[in-house]
Amino acid sequence: MELRQLFENIFLFEDYVNVYVIKDGTKAILIDFGSGKILDHLSEVGVEKIDYIFHTHYHRDQCFEDNIALERGIKIAAPRRERKLFTEAEEFWKKKSYYDIYSLKPTYFVSTYNIPLDRTFKDKESFEWGPYKFKIIETRGHTARSVSYLLEHETGVLAFTGDLIHSGGKIVNYYDLEYSYTDDGGDMGMGFLLNSFEELLKYNPTVLLPSHGEIIEEPINDIEILKEKFKRVRKAFRHDKIIHSDMSNAMDIVEQLEKNEDKSIFPHIIRKGFGTTFILLGNNQNCILIDFPGDGKFFSYNYEQISAILKEKGVKSIDFVIPTHYHDDHIGGIPLLQQEYNIPVYALENLVDVMENPTHYRIGCLIDTPIKVDRVLKDGETFTWDDYKFQIFHFPGQTEYHMGLFTEIDEKSVFFVGDSMQPYLLNVPETNNNCINFCQLGDNVGSVKCADILLKCKPDYLASSHMGFFKVNEQMLQNYKDHVSKYKSLIEDLVAQDDPNMGFDPNWISFKPIRIISKPGNTFETNIVIRNYLDKESTVEIELNLPEKWESDYKQGSFNLEPKTFTEFPITIKIPETEDPNGRTIITANIKWNGNDIGPFPDLMIDHGFVPSDSWTAWTPNKGVDLLQWIINYYMRDLQFFV
Repeated sequence: MELRQLFENIFLFEDYVNVYVIKDGTKAILIDFGSGKILDHLSEVGVEKIDYIFHTHYHRDQCFEDNIALERGIKIAAPRRERKLFTEAEEFWKKKSYYDIYSLKPTYFVSTYNIPLDRTFKDKESFEWGPYKFKIIETRGHTARSVSYLLEHETGVLAFTGDLIHSGGKIVNYYDLEYSYTDDGGDMGMGFLLNSFEELLKYNPTVLLPSHGEIIEEPINDIEILKEKFKRVRKAFRHDKIIHSDMSNAMDIVEQLEKNEDKSIFPHIIRKGFGTTFILLGNNQNCILIDFPGDGKFFSYNYEQISAILKEKGVKSIDFVIPTHYHDDHIGGIPLLQQEYNIPVYALENLVDVMENPTHYRIGCLIDTPIKVDRVLKDGETFTWDDYKFQIFHFPGQTEYHMGLFTEIDEKSVFFVGDSMQPYLLNVPETNNNCINFCQLGDNVGSVKCADILLKCKPDYLASSHMGFFKVNEQMLQNYKDHVSKYKSLIEDLVAQDDPNMGFDPNWISFKPIRIISKPGNTFETNIVIRNYLDKESTVEIELNLPEKWESDYKQGSFNLEPKTFTEFPITIKIPETEDPNGRTIITANIKWNGNDIGPFPDLMIDHGFVPSDSWTAWTPNKGVDLLQWIINYYMRDLQFFV
């Protein structure tokens, strides 16, 4: 790595982020810092002193080695409304929950230690340094309150834009566009980016200098290319919803759905409103439950409500409960059914580990109470209950950890699709993608796999968890497949990654378990999971960033990965006996992917005595508030990071 001159007194150092040097004599300002290795090269251009590091946003790859700068007395500046994610990073890790994840900003790509700031910049602020004048503008999109630094230079206005845009009319990844679980997969982030582009272009920048990618010499051209790509993605990714997510009238939505539901279609099924539970009545005073959130209000039902319904129907037993997928609004009440009423749980094989070991994962809408599965069902397996015959499928639309259930009820074939499909305007099926859920793109995976299964089964009706039943035909299902088959190419065209899944899956490199509960002096085991989405063999280099006195049987190494394989590398780590007995530590690993340094990407949480607050844990039916209110509280809690 070496410094490359871009303009008079402006240099670029290619680290795992682009680090820019703005020079005035023997002094300089750096835009972002990365690994800090730039400090070893400054003498090449006659720089003896760094006055400031200006951070464009809080992401860990921008500031991971800021501790080196702090040791040398270098001043650090950052966006004012992201300051807490620098100065209170350790508090972030204690407050940002891993469970019931609905608020997607801030992401978990945060520093593992507090970074004191000497200055913060607000929107439209000016800053003068030597002969230079900066204008700082808020350019949110990639993060919630990132900024761009506009420098008046003899060649024109140079805009240091962070990860606002990647060269070639692309973005670094798609998952950072997602702000809210309910905002339709990146629509809010795209809206913020479009507004930021409009604001940025008011200053007529000559070039854009991004954190990743090449220098953008034709800003208007690249931005226009990206805007056209956004249009195509927005059209494809479900941004015209049948019901808009205005939480202020949530119960009106429930009432509307209840009024519209035709209960005569399936007399042997009981459900209501926006609720996820289907009660399937047997012929022997028995029933089964498909999903059970345990919430008696928005998501219906709680156990008392179901008991009253079953008593009225003369039903004496719930023979088992089977979840379509792992989300809180589908399984939150199942531990109660197990513990208090000894009701068996059936589940598709790929849901078992998520349900039994939830602390191993950090994915959307997860609960933290383990659920023991009594009967494991394999993909494609058929089984009978009462007078019904079921076939179960791996049905990975909304999440990889999802099942579909095909059967005949009341002389009509029906496929329970969970949340993988919803009825769209004009009764055409649609999808529901959220990156944090782990959704794959491509043939034979994700929504395309779901479409193929439905075309094979040819059901009369689909049963959507939140929306009830809707009639389908083969042409509608083929249209659905044609639609979702476009997803991979749309994202491939948009993200600057070797494979679109790498820009769609925030956990394509991650620790598993991602959270360890232990104590000082103990040794624990975890794995680093690498999902090689490429059609070719790939090489990954992994280097653990261990805190002082922590020990491991692994420090660093290089591995070859077969094409289209998900590989786990086991790691054993020992916690020092002198570690805080009430503490929580975050460990990261530096990653090189096919020779490309992507920095400290995955992170591992170790609780060695730390006891999280009640609000950090997942919702349960005994929390004292309904699930919807718990979710709203989560959103409100996360807003504090941007005050």
